[in-house]
Amino acid sequence: PREGVVATEGGDSTTEDRTAEAREQFTVRIRCVAGKSLAPVASKSCLDLFETNMAEMYQRSSWGLDLRKKADEFRHERARFLLLEKVDAGNMEKSVELMGESSEGKNELLAFGHFRFEPDDDDHPKLEVLYLYELQVSPLYHRRGLGQKLMSIMEDVAKKRGMKKVVLTVFKANVAAMTFYKDGMVYGVDETSPSKFGEDADYEILSKAIDGV
Repeated sequence: PREGVVATEGGDSTTEDRTAEAREQFTVRIRCVAGKSLAPVASKSCLDLFETNMAEMYQRSSWGLDLRKKADEFRHERARFLLLEKVDAGNMEKSVELMGESSEGKNELLAFGHFRFEPDDDDHPKLEVLYLYELQVSPLYHRRGLGQKLMSIMEDVAKKRGMKKVVLTVFKANVAAMTFYKDGMVYGVDETSPSKFGEDADYEILSKAIDGV
């Protein structure tokens, strides 16, 4: 199985959105970047966020923690990233000017998704799917709908690419993530998950069928 929880070649695809909280309002920018085009500063920000959120859980898992291997995954030729970045509030004109590569690293990374288009199973592939390797949200911005927003975008990408389903791996010990995916995003245990074969693994493979394909 692919390790990870939890897109367009070439240039960045950018959208802007506004998020408001009771005492804070800010602008977020969502960029879609190929892994091989990800600037070093952006790659480091993603790796740092992954380490903050997942280091302890990986260390306790059967996989172990290997940050060098994770960095290599980020640079994989099929890797795609959705980067959700915070832009200074009330500075929309400046944010538009900074949409090019020169803006990388100038804005705070709030969340990111790492995904690829791959066969649904390494040993017995049946169809191509969107496989989610990572979905990480900064602890400072939990419960603001950022993870749900990124998931919705990736599901839309999968639909437009003609994928039959979105697949991801989640640790059983990660109760919050399991609840988010199964209850919040309506994912179920995939037919390729170890539990379907009576195996006692420390993770599940979840998936969701994509309508309209």
